[in-house]
Amino acid sequence: MREDKKTIIVFSNDMDKVMAAFVIATGAAAMGDEVTMFFTFWGLNVLRDAKKKVQGKSFLEKMFRRYDAKRG
Repeated sequence: MREDKKTIIVFSNDMDKVMAAFVIATGAAAMGDEVTMFFTFWGLNVLRDAKKKVQGKSFLEKMFRRYDAKRG
């Protein structure tokens, strides 16, 4: 029984590691395998547009502000 599915986890934004992940995924897809790439942690930065900036405070920053307000 042969599984024709591959999952690759990209957790780094280091260009060498990202390129290697894409090369492996492309090779597996060329051989007919179904490939899923999961981007997590710093690997998500590869998918983001560098020109776009996040506006305002993040969810975590807002929660810390509420926590400090209640403490103080």
